[in-house]
Amino acid sequence: MAAWKRIHDIYTKAGATNVIWLWDVNVTYPVPTVELQPLYPGDAYVDWIGLTGYYNVGNGGRSTFDTLFEPTMEEVRGFTQKPFLIAETAVSPSSEKPQEISNLFANVADHSDVLGFVWFNYDKSGTNEADWMIDSDPLSAETFTSLVKGPQWGFHVTP
Repeated sequence: MAAWKRIHDIYTKAGATNVIWLWDVNVTYPVPTVELQPLYPGDAYVDWIGLTGYYNVGNGGRSTFDTLFEPTMEEVRGFTQKPFLIAETAVSPSSEKPQEISNLFANVADHSDVLGFVWFNYDKSGTNEADWMIDSDPLSAETFTSLVKGPQWGFHVTP
């Protein structure tokens, strides 16, 4: 935390005004006993709260926005009201991937305190990894493309 504040203060002293300070944490779903507040540098040092979490198979089955992101969001709301950005996310391959993509879009749109999301579009197929690409299968690609064309997302998508 001291390093974060030091770097922030260097930028501030230099007069940098084109910086967004994103404090990014992994979702607490896999390790709910980790307390986040002691790690938070404070509202004076943060603009947005980043969340990193992947739709995948967990103890309760496939992830949903509610099981993946909500517990961390609730904990963070205990110490700040800064807006969220899902800074890293994707959906692992499965027959449920299109529905999970829809779940992500719908819930980001429904949460006024979530600015958007960044998709980890990378094929890491291999031991203990997955193909996180949007187009890992045709229906997932079609679902993502269809949803991102919505006016609230601001993207023009061409085939």
